[in-house]
Amino acid sequence: MLDTGPPNANNTEFDTINRLDFSNETFSEPGENLSQARDRLSSVSNNYYGYFCGGVSSPPITAYDTVDRLDFSNETLLLPGNNLPTTLSSSSAVSNSSYGYFGGGSVGGITVKIRRLDFSSETFSEPGNNLSQARSSLAATESNSYGYFGGGSTAIVTVDRLDFSNETTSAPGSTMGYGRGGVAAFSSNSYGYFGGGSTPYTSRIRRLDFSNHTFSYPDNLLLSAVKDSMAATESNSYGYFAGGDGPPPSPSPVSVDTVERLDFSSETMSLPGNNYPAARENMAAVSN
Repeated sequence: MLDTGPPNANNTEFDTINRLDFSNETFSEPGENLSQARDRLSSVSNNYYGYFCGGVSSPPITAYDTVDRLDFSNETLLLPGNNLPTTLSSSSAVSNSSYGYFGGGSVGGITVKIRRLDFSSETFSEPGNNLSQARSSLAATESNSYGYFGGGSTAIVTVDRLDFSNETTSAPGSTMGYGRGGVAAFSSNSYGYFGGGSTPYTSRIRRLDFSNHTFSYPDNLLLSAVKDSMAATESNSYGYFAGGDGPPPSPSPVSVDTVERLDFSSETMSLPGNNYPAARENMAAVSN
């Protein structure tokens, strides 16, 4: 499921949810939309629900603490009643079976905090262990044991690892090599993949090996163009980067509708042929 963000050209946010069918890689609209049109929101999911949290809209700039819950069984949306503790945008999230963790972002100023969503009660709290530095527009992905928060504006290279077993954060000893904001990430069973980013723009995908917490930069893992602010999600077999901003001609970047697919079995990139229904950037995505 992908929630649409704004086309950069007219600075308009949307409340639309578009659904990607993994079996045939086509898009459709299930008919349920967010409670508010917004972008730069964060998302996380468990086996039953997807949660779209926070975000902003403009003009005038309005920040949100709203949480919209998507029921995967019937594709209906509702407000579970417990919002974020504060307005939050440009955060990123990881999850295990019990909790979702939202790291960094903007709350009026950039924050180091990690906020925890308890899936059983749908309440938020702060576990007390935060990121090593304040940042927004970062990317996050997870293995079975750890969550990883990487990159962020402005051009941050740091990776923070969250241990799901005790909720402590640490530096795994490897950085992203070069800093980027506006990165997007998904994971396979063995690797996390961090794609794109800006300052400056890149087409590079960075691969994080979960077995030894190190990054590599395979030459074949490149997007079709340099861009940032994409949405990312995965099935069991593929990872998908959708939308985003292309390189900035004068006076501003241009949103794109491209969908790029990474085959986990061969680590090859391709364009599956069905693009996003419209050019969008700063989206959020969940999957079941």
